[in-house]
Amino acid sequence: MVASRVMVFPPIAIDRRGNVYTANYKGNSVTKISVDGIGNTLGTTDLLPRGIAVDSAGNVYTANSGSTTVTRITASGNSSIIPTPGTSPRAVALDGRGSVFVSDNSGIVIKITARE
Repeated sequence: MVASRVMVFPPIAIDRRGNVYTANYKGNSVTKISVDGIGNTLGTTDLLPRGIAVDSAGNVYTANSGSTTVTRITASGNSSIIPTPGTSPRAVALDGRGSVFVSDNSGIVIKITARE
């Protein structure tokens, strides 16, 4: 059993190796819980991450409702910010071509392109 104590019900994502990632809404960070059950902060996000996704390379993306941005955190923990049009992104999803999709608080889905 893998467990991590959190303040609110966090969004989670799981990579192909079985690592679990949680977006820490009040802490503005992402925790990676390894398959061995060890949790560590992977990186920081922008304000109030509400959605999370992970790609096949281990990069993590969060939809930050407090700042109208998406954060990209590399597998090594480096964070970068991707601005998004619209308002307050709530969820994030990825496709196999490197595109990032967010849905905002008004129910609109927006496609943005990840930047390296």
